Amino acid sequence: MIWIESTIFAGGLPGLGDAGDLDDLGLDQLDTSQLDDLGLGDVFDDLGLGDIGLTMASTQEWVIAHEVGHMWWYSLIGTDSITTPVIDEPLAQHSACLVVRVTRKADGEAVCDAQTSATFGQMTSMLGVADAVADQRTDEFDSSLQYGAVVYGKAPNLYRALEEEYGTGEVTDALAEFVDANAFAQVTDDDLRTSLGESLGDPAGVDATWQRWFEEVHGADDLGD
Repeated sequence: MIWIESTIFAGGLPGLGDAGDLDDLGLDQLDTSQLDDLGLGDVFDDLGLGDIGLTMASTQEWVIAHEVGHMWWYSLIGTDSITTPVIDEPLAQHSACLVVRVTRKADGEAVCDAQTSATFGQMTSMLGVADAVADQRTDEFDSSLQYGAVVYGKAPNLYRALEEEYGTGEVTDALAEFVDANAFAQVTDDDLRTSLGESLGDPAGVDATWQRWFEEVHGADDLGD
């Protein structure tokens, strides 16, 4: 069983209540073509915020894919989401990326970008949220905004970095092997890192990538324009 805010199914934006109802703005069932018809696509682009339009247009299906992803990441594979949120949330985000690549072939990768790295960039540049180490307890982040930017925005890019290095199919297979070996068990971040290194045949390389994305602070360098 999963819970998704009702605003999502009403065609609105999560966390905004009535203010997030796109119906009232004439933007129900928003898609990128509607943004262009309304001239909003150009407005967002002129402001350097082009990804926001795509984020709005894809939020409903993205949230559903993300929450279904949690059926694996912290349900089938048990984790402590308080002490090691860097396991389940980035993997739920990555799982959603895998989904939109299939359901939105034309712009799936752009949607993945908009819902992860672009969100990190918007929070750091527009709201002044500081980058931070991703692999830490939830209560060690400065704020919920920083937690969201780092864990949901920056950290999922570990898996995209691994895909670039080893291949998308290989990374997906490595995660599948981790599920097969740990179904209905409680795992730690070190368990996941070790398993990925062994499955991809490069423990040192995976460890270096993990360290850069999860244990160090390079968001501005790695995700900047």
